[in-house]
Amino acid sequence: MNGEYVRTEEAVVSHSAGAIAHGYGVFETLYYHDGMLYELPAHRARLLNSAAHYRLIPPPLLTQDSAVATVVAELAQRNAITEGRVRLSLSARDLHYQEPLIQSSLSITIDPYVRPVTPVHLVTAAAAAFGCPLAQHKSTSYASYILARQYALSQGATDTLMRNAQGDIIEGATCNVFFARGGQWATPDLQTYGLPGIQRGVVLARLGESHGGCDVQCDQDWQTWEHAVVTNSLIGTLPVASINGEPLPLPGEEFVAHLCAPQTRYPC
Repeated sequence: MNGEYVRTEEAVVSHSAGAIAHGYGVFETLYYHDGMLYELPAHRARLLNSAAHYRLIPPPLLTQDSAVATVVAELAQRNAITEGRVRLSLSARDLHYQEPLIQSSLSITIDPYVRPVTPVHLVTAAAAAFGCPLAQHKSTSYASYILARQYALSQGATDTLMRNAQGDIIEGATCNVFFARGGQWATPDLQTYGLPGIQRGVVLARLGESHGGCDVQCDQDWQTWEHAVVTNSLIGTLPVASINGEPLPLPGEEFVAHLCAPQTRYPC
């Protein structure tokens, strides 16, 4: 926290901090495995972009990938973790929002994590609480996504496909989605709402290189999908096995494997 290594149970955050009082902050979640941080440059760049949007002053540590990697390597060693989930959190230090720029606190944590390999099951939900440009940033105001994930679990599913005010599917609570129709892959248009994930960008690039590109479009009718996959930086890319309890044919294993590997890895 702010340049010092502390045990989780000893970490103290003031209740007058903007992060606690108003959820004023942004974060990134990265996959770590065997001394490698996956897609670190892209995640750090997105965090800095979100910090500028929130008027947060980033600490010097975030100016270099190598500095972040050094901290993560130390955290992994201290916690004896070889596969884990790394979180970079940047939050308002106090409640003085009237300043042009806001002082921030940075925390970096690592937890054990095992990347899943089994297909996922999705459910759909009515239009979520979108309509805010913050949806394009990983804000710590995360309650709507937590509720969407809890809804999925209550239905015996893995995640919830959320829709915008027009009824178009935009993303999952924890992932982006790609779908195939007529043999052509597509992904929802996130120019207005929804988070354009780092792994989503990786998959878009691969589809462009090997499958003639990928449509970016609005879509309401998942029942016409031939296949689907979901993506985020932790899980990589996983096929969708069902939506609302209705089975969905799985894409070929070779296709999913192609989209999964290799992610860009940064040594720690």
